[in-house]
Amino acid sequence: QIENSVEATCTVGAYWEEVTYCTRCGDELSRETKTTEALGHNYVGTVTAPTCLEGGYTTYVCSRCGDTYVADQVAALGHDYVATITAPTCTEQGYTTYVCSRCGDNYVSDYVDALGHAWDNGVVTLEPTEDDEGVMTYTCGRCGETRTEAIPTLAHVHTYEAVVTDPTCTARGYTTYTCTKCGDTYEANYVQALGHSWGEWAVATEPTCTVRGESERFCSRCGERDTAVIAELGHAYESAVTAPTCTVRGYTTYTCTRCGDAYVTDYVDALGHTPGEVQIENEVTATCTVGHYWEEAVYCTVCGTEISRETKTTEALGHAWGDGVVTVAPTETTEGERTFTCTRCGSTYTEVIPALDHKPGDITGDNKVTTKDLLRLMKYLSGETVEVQTSALDVNGDGKINMKDLVRLLKYLAGENVEIF
Repeated sequence: QIENSVEATCTVGAYWEEVTYCTRCGDELSRETKTTEALGHNYVGTVTAPTCLEGGYTTYVCSRCGDTYVADQVAALGHDYVATITAPTCTEQGYTTYVCSRCGDNYVSDYVDALGHAWDNGVVTLEPTEDDEGVMTYTCGRCGETRTEAIPTLAHVHTYEAVVTDPTCTARGYTTYTCTKCGDTYEANYVQALGHSWGEWAVATEPTCTVRGESERFCSRCGERDTAVIAELGHAYESAVTAPTCTVRGYTTYTCTRCGDAYVTDYVDALGHTPGEVQIENEVTATCTVGHYWEEAVYCTVCGTEISRETKTTEALGHAWGDGVVTVAPTETTEGERTFTCTRCGSTYTEVIPALDHKPGDITGDNKVTTKDLLRLMKYLSGETVEVQTSALDVNGDGKINMKDLVRLLKYLAGENVEIF
């Protein structure tokens, strides 16, 4: 049998064990170890060519296990620069650019100054006028660049045109002279105003009782309006009598038939009310808490206006409480409660029944003061959960429950003349 076999690698040989076992019982009869030599590396070379700045080399990698090493180094080649000359221009300096033919590395050197422009004598490209400057243009004979200089404006000579403005009713006429080149202007040759040519008067606004009217006329030449006043007409009054009532006096109203203006005069005294019988209103029947309520009103029999109103009341009936019922019985530690119910309206109220008297120092509630009470107080102060008469815990009556109460109770039980609560 072949056991524990291990295949050979580049650096370690193969390994296995040949074992013989009994076919009847299975016991191992013999075991022999077998080995071979290691396979050795199988290197494949990859060449990395040299560059301008870095040397070349060959990398050897084992095709079986990947083991690798580098050998066969070659020195760097160094740059192989090629020069390109850029000639200077009128505004830009010249220079030489050096570029490596292998890797593209480059630098610039050998600078030459710019040549400067070669200007001609110039050409007039815009003639000057009296209003605007002209332009002289110069051109570089080498690069074609241009520049300009201003040519001063020409001296001005006025050329006037005349415009006649005719006279009107209120304004004189004149002639305006204006230069067609520069706009300079002046006036001359004045003529007197013509004056208005008025038409006939006509009523523009009719007069009223209190406001004056107006008449008008117009100039036939310019349309100007002229006005004159028409006197007011005054009022035309008519009278209307208003008879007196119970509360309001009578009077006469005078009203203008033209404009409606009015005024009141000729007053007559009011007639006064005529009282009727007393009327009972807003009556409310008496209850336990509210008395009987009603109002006695008197009205005028002519106009129905209320003349007088008097409020009448009686005392409330008061509750009928009875003797009440004990609804919460008092104890030594808690107050009780008695409830009273009104037999008329069902209202209720309660009174407190005082808590029952306790025996001073009777902490256990057995109506005795003994060492049992002392023991019960000690347990209570130590934090144990025990049943106590809460009202008897403050033995010394200082409003606090502490060791002072225990000492006071101990003295009391020992027969000392001390007061307990």
